[in-house]
Amino acid sequence: MWPGTLTRCAGYGIHRTESGAFSWAFAPSCRIRRPSRSCSKKAKLGGDAAALVREKARSRALLLKLGTKRFGPADAATEAAVNALDDLDHLDRLAVALLDVTTWAELLATA
Repeated sequence: MWPGTLTRCAGYGIHRTESGAFSWAFAPSCRIRRPSRSCSKKAKLGGDAAALVREKARSRALLLKLGTKRFGPADAATEAAVNALDDLDHLDRLAVALLDVTTWAELLATA
């Protein structure tokens, strides 16, 4: 290491002074950042997969809101059945069928 050089070390640098002694210095320009938890999660899921998960959750919530307006509040079993749905196409078919049925049971029986 030459005098006056900086070695990166997780945001800190080992600096060698002109006399040859080592000293520590914080070097924000060479700071090594860890990715945030949300960034790591997106990297694991992939951008499209994360968007699909959000879309499914949004579809379930909308189906429960519209069904509550049309049929009244869903009981715990019905709410659990809606939250267990994982196929986006099926959720879309149920949203369309919502206009043609009169009860939660009829809606959930719709394929």
